[in-house]
Amino acid sequence: MSRLSHGEREFASGASERPGNRPQPSTAPGPAPGADNVREIDARPLAPPLPLVEAIRALRRMRAGEELRVITGYHGSLAEFQALAQHDTRLDLVSQDVAGEVFVHLLRKRR
Repeated sequence: MSRLSHGEREFASGASERPGNRPQPSTAPGPAPGADNVREIDARPLAPPLPLVEAIRALRRMRAGEELRVITGYHGSLAEFQALAQHDTRLDLVSQDVAGEVFVHLLRKRR
């Protein structure tokens, strides 16, 4: 099995690159101007601390100003996400909402 994931190519300084093998630009539409910059992770089926780990992974891929909504199913996540925002100066904890056994955390990446 290859060490590269499906769809990845190894960079080899262009020596073996042929015109027919060049990757084509993506034609997927980007977000519309003024579109909601909120990503969402439904982490209710995950056991602690995996919702926090998944949130950190998603935040690493996000740009400044984007928001991440994480939905969890355990009370301890309130303190976990508060501690994350307090520890990481690049994040703002915008809100935390509780509806029964569902906990929704909204984080914004500053920079």
